[in-house]
Amino acid sequence: MATLSIRIPEEIGEQLEKLAESIGLTRSFLALDALRRYLAQEEWQARALRTAVERADRGTAKYASHDAVDHWLAGVLMRKEMRQNANKMAGRRHQ
Repeated sequence: MATLSIRIPEEIGEQLEKLAESIGLTRSFLALDALRRYLAQEEWQARALRTAVERADRGTAKYASHDAVDHWLAGVLMRKEMRQNANKMAGRRHQ
């Protein structure tokens, strides 16, 4: 197994120590777990980006027009506003 030494800000060291103590695990275990999760996420994103670029280069990528995205986003925002208004109205009824 390889060894890695890093310098971390004091507050992160304290957070790591507190969490390790509170859940009964070592700082090393938590740091290794965090590193594994980070690497898995970054590798997934890098693969997805490579695939998207390859598809774009081959001309097989699917694109959405600006208008289609704008229409979709307007619908999302409208539904969010409607939920917020409904929640406000429900709150007024219960007061």
